Formats: sequence, structure tokens, C-alpha cells
Amino acid sequence: LMIYTGVRMGEALALKWSNYNEKDKTLTIRKNIALVKNRTDKGAKYQLLEQSSLKTKNADRVIPLSQRAIEALTELSKSSKQYIISTADGNPVRPRNFQNTFDSILSAAGIEHRGLHVTRHTFASMLFKMGADVKAVSELLGHADTRITYNTYIHLIQEQKQNVISLLDK
Repeated sequence: LMIYTGVRMGEALALKWSNYNEKDKTLTIRKNIALVKNRTDKGAKYQLLEQSSLKTKNADRVIPLSQRAIEALTELSKSSKQYIISTADGNPVRPRNFQNTFDSILSAAGIEHRGLHVTRHTFASMLFKMGADVKAVSELLGHADTRITYNTYIHLIQEQKQNVISLLDK
């Protein structure tokens, strides 16, 4: 799901089924889940906090879904409760546990450790390789400014420009 939507880990963990519009084939990003230090004397040292404030004002967005993203949601719907990505008892997954699961998948596939943020870069890279516009990708990623997207993916954008120019030689 993260590879085909470009959402950040905290955004993915905060997703509830109410964020999915099956009819319109969209996913609404409105919240973030973070693990924060518990400042009280009681309970665990850290607690999950669902935050309404996202990384940027543009991070509050609606993402149109590809068929692959819908397939991922269909698979997730077989075992999830209120949260799209949840524990067996329906609670949100802790970020570390989510990363550990990702690490297990990578290990089984013979791929070295990567942070979950790599799925976001994969999403953007796939779009740029297929000729997507910087502004559109920037909005899908929820970047505050297209310059962030441009500076992060400049090498792919330059490659795309070269591919376009080579069309003139055909």
C-alpha cells in the first residue's frame, strides 16, 4: 500500500477504513501516528499518539488510488479492524513493529535492510520513470513545495529530460 500511495509510515499507520472511499477510489490522509515519550509517572515509557497535525499543510490530502493500491487494500481488509494496518486486536501498529515486519519481508526476499521510507521514494521514482509531472508527484507526496520534490529527485528528472530529448533522434 505504501509503495503505491507514497504515504509516510506515520500516515499509513493512522489510516482507518473511514479514510478509504471505495466508490471514488481515493484515500484521504488526515492524521499521523507517532510514538511519543509518556510524560506521566504511570504506564509505559512511550505511547502511540494519533496526531491531527501532519508534517506539512500539504500533507493533508486526497490520493487517487491505482489498481495495485486497491488490491493492497482488499488484501488488508481481510484481517483489519478499524485501522487499515492494525494489530490482531485492532489497535494501531507501533512504528518499530511495522519496521520489524518490513525487515522480515526484506530478509526473506534476500534484500538488505531499508527503512520504510524507501517505499515513498520507490513510489516517486516509479512515477518519474513513467514521465509524471513534478507538480503532480509533489502534491501526491504532500510536499510543502515542488522544490522539495525537485531537489530530492533531480537525478530522475534529469534522466527523464534526456529520454525526452532522445525522442527527437527517432
